[in-house]
Amino acid sequence: MTPFASPLLLAAMLVGCGGPPAVTPAAPETREDLLGRCLAVFPVPDFRAVHSIAAELPGGATGVFLGVAATSDGGRTFRGNLLSLEGMVMVDVQSSPDGLIVHRALPPLDAEGFAAGMAADMRLLLLAPEGAPREVGTDGEGRTVCRWVGQDGAVQDVAVGDSGEWASTTWDAAGSALREVRASGRTRDGFASRMELTATGEQGYSLVLELVEVEEVGAGVGEEEP
Repeated sequence: MTPFASPLLLAAMLVGCGGPPAVTPAAPETREDLLGRCLAVFPVPDFRAVHSIAAELPGGATGVFLGVAATSDGGRTFRGNLLSLEGMVMVDVQSSPDGLIVHRALPPLDAEGFAAGMAADMRLLLLAPEGAPREVGTDGEGRTVCRWVGQDGAVQDVAVGDSGEWASTTWDAAGSALREVRASGRTRDGFASRMELTATGEQGYSLVLELVEVEEVGAGVGEEEP
């Protein structure tokens, strides 16, 4: 199995270069339509989805997993499981306005920061950014771009091409790229059929997600705490 071909390596190099690109502001009469394009790439909560995940981990290790993600409260709360192909729950995390709960984390996936990183990846892959964007317009490639800026100065761009492919990229306040998602293919319920996530830095990694199924809306996920 060779899911990590040259496009992912190219994405990793591109994501690590420079800060957020310039955005040409949309005209007032088109701003809402363009914002709608950005938001439309994300599935509408609440949902439960299963993905196959091919991972290239720090140090060159690889693995194949199943990921199950479910939301409730309109996406304010979500829970995610990372499972072995045999069905063993290896990591079980829950994120809500009250904070992050780690229900389960088996070695070696119990390292400090892993659960928080997994929750951040889930949010980037499956949930629209919160609040109103600071900028809406187009970039140098002619893509629709919506830009959210957090209170800490971190930036998230959602860029949508004419053919429907989209990307979501995050930078820290200093302009260093953190993560990028590239998605293609549309299926029922607004999910992309394929997503590629690249995280930069010394502990950088890559994930390729293929949608397996979308299950009943609002269903729970995971096991209860042992």
